[in-house]
Amino acid sequence: MRRAVVVGHGQIGSRVTADLLARGVETVVVTRSARAAMPEGAHHVIGDAARRADIASAAAGAEVIFACFHTRYDSRAWASELPRMEQAVLEAAAESGAVVVFPESTYAFAGDAEVLKEDSAYAPVEDKGRVRRELLEARAAHSARVISILAGDLIGADAEPSSSVVRLLITERVAAGRRAIIPADPDVAHAVTEIADLSRAMIAAGADAQELLGKSPHRLLIAPSQAPTLRQVAEHAADVVGRAHRAPVVLPHVVLRATGLISRTILELARLRPIWRRPCTLVPSEELLVRAPVTPWREGVQDMMEDAARRQAHEVIVGS
Repeated sequence: MRRAVVVGHGQIGSRVTADLLARGVETVVVTRSARAAMPEGAHHVIGDAARRADIASAAAGAEVIFACFHTRYDSRAWASELPRMEQAVLEAAAESGAVVVFPESTYAFAGDAEVLKEDSAYAPVEDKGRVRRELLEARAAHSARVISILAGDLIGADAEPSSSVVRLLITERVAAGRRAIIPADPDVAHAVTEIADLSRAMIAAGADAQELLGKSPHRLLIAPSQAPTLRQVAEHAADVVGRAHRAPVVLPHVVLRATGLISRTILELARLRPIWRRPCTLVPSEELLVRAPVTPWREGVQDMMEDAARRQAHEVIVGS
């Protein structure tokens, strides 16, 4: 892979960009904002993922398009915005011959995600999952060559509190000396993926797309992932900073539903009950494991705790 395009520069896109540059890949980053901070060496292009012409222009000469854009955590926004954004990228890719690599979530499989494999059937339980299923079906039906990389809840230093439930409610709170909040059964296996592992898997899939796809226009692969319990995550977070284990605040589902009356984010989270209240494990694709070995989840939690400590120290300095 000599040239690649990354559409979006959030927690996944920024990591993919950094990893591509580290590999010496000429990297173009497309964002709607001119204020997005870019690493040295990246070519920043202002464009809209929903405009085929913007993506086609940026993708000229690129072998791979990493589609790392998203929208706010609201099923209504997903349904109205994501299909046209993905179609624009797919059309640009079909025109240029580039492969598209998408990150994907468990939502389209939530109703039957206790042991999720590449060939698991769709089982959405709410609107976000139904949107994800429709997106996956549209990718499979398109003439563009596409690989979707499915991941669990995201962890690691790159995970952002606004997008990672584990970081927002567990590691950030423990780092601040507060009790973790767990909106789930704290003692069932819960799939997590280190963003660095997801990035490596996406890049490996893009580089080896011809081999991985074969004659198929679309393939779903599962990123290197693990499934600790969320209580284990909270306890290890405390161990990292040398604090005693404190019982987490476990939110019953009825509390989440009630809180959802005033918070759309909590409402959307509550609707995904199966992947929070039952075991949810992912079986990583062997073809990705040999290309992107899994990072032990404890290292991902440690990275989040260390990053939280650095940011808290910076806030103290700035505020003093």
